Amino acid sequence: MTRITGGTALVLLLASAVGAEAQLLPGGSSTLVSGAYFESYEFLDPALAGFERLSLISAPFGARAPLIDRLGLEVSGSFARAEVEYTDGTEVSLSGLTDTEVRLSFDVVPDRVTLSAGILLPTGNSTHSEDEASLAGLIAADLIPFRVSNWGSGGGAGLISTLVVPAGDFAFGVTAGYTIGREFEPAEEEELAYRPGDELRVRVAVERTIGSSAKASLLLGGQVYRDDEFAGTSVFQPGNRFEGMGSFSFAVGAGSAGVVYGGLQHRGSSTLVLEELETPEQTLILTGGGMRIPAGFATFVPSVDLRLFRRDDGVGQGHLTSLGAGLEWPFGQLVAIPALRARFGEVLLWEDAESSVRGVEAGLGVRLSL
Repeated sequence: MTRITGGTALVLLLASAVGAEAQLLPGGSSTLVSGAYFESYEFLDPALAGFERLSLISAPFGARAPLIDRLGLEVSGSFARAEVEYTDGTEVSLSGLTDTEVRLSFDVVPDRVTLSAGILLPTGNSTHSEDEASLAGLIAADLIPFRVSNWGSGGGAGLISTLVVPAGDFAFGVTAGYTIGREFEPAEEEELAYRPGDELRVRVAVERTIGSSAKASLLLGGQVYRDDEFAGTSVFQPGNRFEGMGSFSFAVGAGSAGVVYGGLQHRGSSTLVLEELETPEQTLILTGGGMRIPAGFATFVPSVDLRLFRRDDGVGQGHLTSLGAGLEWPFGQLVAIPALRARFGEVLLWEDAESSVRGVEAGLGVRLSL
């Protein structure tokens, strides 16, 4: 297993704050990633849920390449097709590219100080019909973790800075980013210009090396938003978000490794300004663990995780457990990563109306180092 220094590991941990999948690609050489995944969920009481099945096919892509000394380019995006089958037999689908993120990162001080500038290109479909908007809302539900949750948001741009300071067995880090959204028309039936509010995101993290083969980390962060606007008028005040996550990684035997983690994400109450309507506070609790086990030429990667979603009004809350495994199989510079996962849980659709939900995810990812 590749050894990652404390400073480098913390840079990767903090980098996940900006949401770019390509940022988690291995550094150094040029890297290409792609894949194809199928996810499907069904409620065991479809009469309560209103639909029989909800599914998504996605094909993510990403690339990372060094340009000149300490300057790197990253690109990430996806193609996705979602479909819902309602209880009356009606089917609605939504497909196409998502927005594409392009990012330039400069290591001011390698593994210590990084500056990044990113652009979200509006390659996705941000204008939906009423049926498509309803389907997009189902795919974006907090309890069910689809790989793609948004096709298009009109594009945007942002700046991010990361600082990591090692101190003996400890490493401390902070990252801060500011993102500006772009105006777009979300409703196919109406020509109204919608602009999502700017976002300020801050994360702080501490990591400690324990002995020769274990690490413990703690991450705290928050997101603060400006109001969303319709035609220049404030229409939605998003609730600020706060998060915390702790993890512990350790060696198991001579060649295997394990990790356990737990954390939560809290979203404050939001307000629909014109209707003077407040949406409830929401909390998502995450916990789980996994292992990396050498198996001949490949590496077996089993995992288990639990998602517990709570809302002040109870609607849509529930729990979802995932059990699955992947296999990292190298073929020279190419690594194939087949994976299979089963999910099951309970959802409170509204007061006194609860339904079991079950799902499956299967796919194949590939990573090529050049």
